[in-house]
Amino acid sequence: MLAACAGPSEVRTEGKSLRLQLKKDAQILFGSAAYCSQPATVDLVKVQAATPEGRSIVSDGVPPGSARYRLLQAAMHRRVVTACAATARDAGFDLVVRHGDIVDARGMTVGDMTSSLVQALSDGR
Repeated sequence: MLAACAGPSEVRTEGKSLRLQLKKDAQILFGSAAYCSQPATVDLVKVQAATPEGRSIVSDGVPPGSARYRLLQAAMHRRVVTACAATARDAGFDLVVRHGDIVDARGMTVGDMTSSLVQALSDGR
């Protein structure tokens, strides 16, 4: 099984001035919760499985914690974030987070970008 992308994420919504509320450990792949009006989520496990690095981790049985695993994870994270930004811009989303990371959308419609992101990764984006 693939692990969630590791990497820095932005400041969460502890203040009351922000509209969208995210979990404390939310994985932000694109955008900012502070200025969000068109949020979307992705199934990160499906998205990671669509990358060459994710397929390699699974097919080669790369053990978690090994140097090769960490290198593949880093490359996978870069690929996912890059494809996510391009796909989100094309689809009109200004924030993309992992499924389940939005605590309160404050009345905004939350889109699902999983299939379009998987397609973009399959197309080599």
